[in-house]
Amino acid sequence: MQNWCRRPATGARKVSPEKRLKALEHAVRPCMLARYGGQLAITVAILNVLPLGAALFAGAFVSAAAFACVVALLGCCGWLGLRVEAPEEIQANEALVLAAAAFVLTPLALAWPLSTYGLTPVDAWFEAVSAVTTTGLSTIAAPQQQPWALLLTRSWMQWYGGLGFALLCVVMLVPRGLAARRLLEPSGARELNIPSMTLHARQLFAAYMAMSVIGWLALWLAERDGLAALMHVLSGVSTGGFSSLNASLAGFRHPASGWVLSLITLAAAVSLPLYLSVARGDWRRFGSDPEFRALLIMTLAFAAMLSAILAASGINLATALKHGFLLGVSSQTTSGFSSLDPSELPDAAKWTSILSMAVGGSVGSTAGGIKLLRLLVLLRVVQLFVRRMGLPPHAIAEARINGRVLEAGEILQILAVPALFIGAIALSVIPFLVHGYAPIDALFEVVSATGTVGLSTGITGSELAGVLKTVLAFDMLAGRLEFIALLVVLSPHTWFGKRYESE
Repeated sequence: MQNWCRRPATGARKVSPEKRLKALEHAVRPCMLARYGGQLAITVAILNVLPLGAALFAGAFVSAAAFACVVALLGCCGWLGLRVEAPEEIQANEALVLAAAAFVLTPLALAWPLSTYGLTPVDAWFEAVSAVTTTGLSTIAAPQQQPWALLLTRSWMQWYGGLGFALLCVVMLVPRGLAARRLLEPSGARELNIPSMTLHARQLFAAYMAMSVIGWLALWLAERDGLAALMHVLSGVSTGGFSSLNASLAGFRHPASGWVLSLITLAAAVSLPLYLSVARGDWRRFGSDPEFRALLIMTLAFAAMLSAILAASGINLATALKHGFLLGVSSQTTSGFSSLDPSELPDAAKWTSILSMAVGGSVGSTAGGIKLLRLLVLLRVVQLFVRRMGLPPHAIAEARINGRVLEAGEILQILAVPALFIGAIALSVIPFLVHGYAPIDALFEVVSATGTVGLSTGITGSELAGVLKTVLAFDMLAGRLEFIALLVVLSPHTWFGKRYESE
């Protein structure tokens, strides 16, 4: 029988858990960043051929030349990166660094071409960040007075920004924890190589494309303007919110157009892998998926609350129901389209929208916010805590989501994002208060940026101080990357330490 009291053998040393954990850490490998960074550069170069063509077709030759230079530079960098040999297996920290680079460097590269349309360099960079992160906050006060090529470019950037967010989670991220495996269902594999993740990403791309084409045709039929329908669907499917109209949803010529676009954004806030399951014939997934049910319930609840608040403020019931539903869908899906000016909302409606924007849509969708899955996990943890108060000490009680037991590590990983979300908002509001903005308007603007929503109380504009634009841009990037990627980039352990040998 084993003697549990036996002392360690002579010369053996006890190693602390912290040292054992440190021994398992590995820094990012330059070859991996170069190889897959090259793939990202090639992808961004190809995606920006459309803005180049739009500028040429519109006769904006200076803008076309700028886009051509950026496309050529990205293409050369990508070609050099693809010549680097690298293994197929990718570490989680490498994936997060690549994801952060994609969303941080792309706006920097495209700020110059956008500035050729008459924007200041800072505004062009802000517009690019807002586009790629699918936020929709804009410094352009009157979009209808801007060149159509610029408006199409913004919407196109939102479309591939939303696509990039949905697919980077699958193509780049090593699936660890509930949220990542949620994207890879039904396989649920913990270890996947790049080819298998790429196959799944192609399926997600097909679902994204189908949603875009169907949405465009539906909005075209409703509005009878193919170009306007295209711009709004590109922004709607990505839950981005850029509009080519000065009054957003209220600027449509036909009332049905706003309702059609809102339904498109609601569909986009549903997890893309859920559509894949339905395409395979598993229609019951819609009814059994807890996030889908939560999305519908919370959208209707917030829409009802907003309608009641607007009706109480003196608006007739029919108009209040219309604006309440459209605003409720916009804030919950984080799409950012609006049928009325958010600055004119009663304070109660602003607080309601703030809560809705903070929660957001489903994991695996293009929606922002902290995500419904994390809210459900938080509620399950609270429920478990309350239940344990009435159980004997030896009783086993576990938190479950859709019949699956949540591990302690998964719970900590999932709930870390809401904590960072709240902390970032609290810090970001301070500069706006120092500049004299009303607290509720400042909070609304910061939550809108961090949740990648795009609704604005009028604070965001070309006249906004540069430091505040930088704060909002950081919030947009952090919110889109869900904070963890930026923290990984800033961690010294990511860059310094031992590395796996690349064979």
